[in-house]
Amino acid sequence: MPGLRYKCLRHGAKQIRLAEFTEEFVEEAWCTRGHRCCVLEGRISVDFEGEVVSYSSGGCCVHRREKKA
Repeated sequence: MPGLRYKCLRHGAKQIRLAEFTEEFVEEAWCTRGHRCCVLEGRISVDFEGEVVSYSSGGCCVHRREKKA
């Protein structure tokens, strides 16, 4: 995937990734699942359905998947 380099550790159904993103990385549907993110270095901007939120070094976010009724 262009703009993404990562290492992944899996334990059963859980996984954790150490990822490095560049400006060319675009993921259209990454928020359709739940995610947790901690920015170790640099800055990342995430588009949550039209609302762009930026995180810088030391910032963390949690995106919970909404369950449909």
